[in-house]
Amino acid sequence: MLTQILYTSRSTYPRGNLTDLEILRTAMRSNENDGITGALLRDHRRFFQILEGEQETVLSLVRRIQQDRRHFDMSILVQRSIQDRTFGEWSMGYGEIDVGTIGALESINLARTDALDMILATVLPFVETPAL
Repeated sequence: MLTQILYTSRSTYPRGNLTDLEILRTAMRSNENDGITGALLRDHRRFFQILEGEQETVLSLVRRIQQDRRHFDMSILVQRSIQDRTFGEWSMGYGEIDVGTIGALESINLARTDALDMILATVLPFVETPAL
């Protein structure tokens, strides 16, 4: 069964720190091996990450991410079963988002059944496949 998870966390370092590149490189390599796709979005101090793949594989990754000291205050906002992947063959897309986008994300009622679809519609225009 495919699952999709959105979490947010606060970064230990500001955007543009070398750790961002390390995170992306590791994610692209590991996710490709594990069959996980998704996107990492970054504002100045926070991460928003969407992960998708086989449920147990994604949950195992989330447990590893929770132990990563490059961020803290991690909160899973949405978890749902999906039929099809949003990010296709992308092992990890990346995008930088601004304060206005964060405000739009924070205003979405997560209790809505279409909350993740609304979040995806807001952030997908910012996501690119990084060339590392």
